[in-house]
Amino acid sequence: MEKFIIGVVTKPKGLKGEVKVNVNGADVENLLKVKKCYINGKPYSIEKSYNASNGFFVKFKECNSVEEAEELRNARFEIDRVDASPLGAGEFYVADLIGKFVFFENGEKLGRLTDVVNYGASDILVIRTQKKEYMTPDINGLIIDFDGEKLIISKSKFEEVSVCD
Repeated sequence: MEKFIIGVVTKPKGLKGEVKVNVNGADVENLLKVKKCYINGKPYSIEKSYNASNGFFVKFKECNSVEEAEELRNARFEIDRVDASPLGAGEFYVADLIGKFVFFENGEKLGRLTDVVNYGASDILVIRTQKKEYMTPDINGLIIDFDGEKLIISKSKFEEVSVCD
């Protein structure tokens, strides 16, 4: 069964094994229904999950102490694709973008999307060309289209906000 990363375990909460998860823009209401996930590829059963003003929290059956929760810090939080929220028209999962080629709206090929990271304010697209790596925030109007195989972005928005490593 296909899995994909929904977020990252950021830290323990309390003494009984709960963890905070940065869910990277996932549909939290749908995640509240999920009963099984994977932490760094290992299956975990979700005992309870809840959304609070300061984040999304999960208690796993397999994790019963702050020490066990601490071991999960910075781990990938994955779910089965069938448990993900259904997509609306024009929507896509970030996981589906990784590895795809990026083009400007004029057809010019830029490179390959190698990662999407979140530093708080917005998702950052990491695009690698043959010679350089670019990081650009996913601002409104940057992504024009994604057809499942290639990502089309605005050249003017890209030039306005991207940085080169």
